[in-house]
Amino acid sequence: MFDALDEWEHTINRWLARKAYEARTDAHDMLGWLGGSRTSTHIIAVRSRCFDERKEYAHALGKYASQVRPLKHANYIVARTDERALPGVIGSWEARPVCEPGLIDRVTFPQRARSCAAPEAPYHLEQIGVPRAQTVSRGNGIGVALIDTGADEKHRELQGKVIDGYDFVNDRPGCYDDNGHGTHVAGLVCGTVVGAAPGAHVYVAKVLDAYGCGNEGSVALGIDWALEKDVRLMNMSLGSRSPSPLERELMNAAHRKNIIVCAAAGNEGRGPSYPAAFEHVLSVAAVDRHNEHAAFSNIDPSVDISAPGVAIVSCVPGNGYAQHSGTSMATPLACGVGALVAATGCSALELALQTGAQQLGPHDTFGAGLVRADNSVGALHKQYNRGMAVPGHGHRWHER
Repeated sequence: MFDALDEWEHTINRWLARKAYEARTDAHDMLGWLGGSRTSTHIIAVRSRCFDERKEYAHALGKYASQVRPLKHANYIVARTDERALPGVIGSWEARPVCEPGLIDRVTFPQRARSCAAPEAPYHLEQIGVPRAQTVSRGNGIGVALIDTGADEKHRELQGKVIDGYDFVNDRPGCYDDNGHGTHVAGLVCGTVVGAAPGAHVYVAKVLDAYGCGNEGSVALGIDWALEKDVRLMNMSLGSRSPSPLERELMNAAHRKNIIVCAAAGNEGRGPSYPAAFEHVLSVAAVDRHNEHAAFSNIDPSVDISAPGVAIVSCVPGNGYAQHSGTSMATPLACGVGALVAATGCSALELALQTGAQQLGPHDTFGAGLVRADNSVGALHKQYNRGMAVPGHGHRWHER
């Protein structure tokens, strides 16, 4: 668990977050009162289920807003505008804020992370049985979408593993990580040394800025983009206390495409975080190296599974390494284990992860328990070798 210093820092950061939010809200209200304008992102609900019709509607709104984008997998349009209300639009709202779980505005990931040396044998992999599972599967050929702050594709552990990326914060190709959080997450998914599935590859959508903050508009665009890629899993180490109907529709779209979405349960201690709390999303809680509940990890009925999330070492931009804690770290470890299982040919990934988990305690705290790569992958291997049927399989096991 957090030591006393971390607990104190966590308490102070939550207090600062509330004050920063209040100050930001007051400033926006003052600008409005003075007649000033500010550019904001609006979500527009569209009745049409035809993407071409949504494109036509978006084109018509172009004169009132910039960066108007219709979504392919949801009946919504995302638009940036300085207008208080878009003409002729009914059923729209200003995009809700989204951030890295537990991180606050103006407190960046680099300020929270503690630099350290490259690890030889990361404890978090041993704890969940990854070394043993990697004798059977390394996640080869499995695509994972990362919805985060970007990723440093030049890091020694990630070279050749970032297949594609787009920056939805600045609306340009690439996935430059000016925060560090996304690179840390990417390392835990597919890093050569620190990652659970070093044979996997990633598609990176940068949806959070240098401060780890964003909104549901940029997140929705990133998810919509990722759904067009060849991915089997999606990692979302971010969240919001407020549920979004747009995000829920995109989660349902991912489920229809048989993509497993792993999302952080949140670092506020209790309550739901979205998208983790949505149906068809694997909500990942955090435990320490002794498999005890991490004090910051949300306790909620929506929790599905747990993974190590305290003092986790992974990559940061510039070929460096840092130690960080949070459900943001637990989530990519569970996602990486999912990639190991997927590479065996299993299509029932969520079932395999939950049935292979090591039970720890109450479901609202730990979900099914600690994710165990050796149990999930090893059980499938034995069943294939015995010729037993495994849900979702039509052939015998073979390593790819």
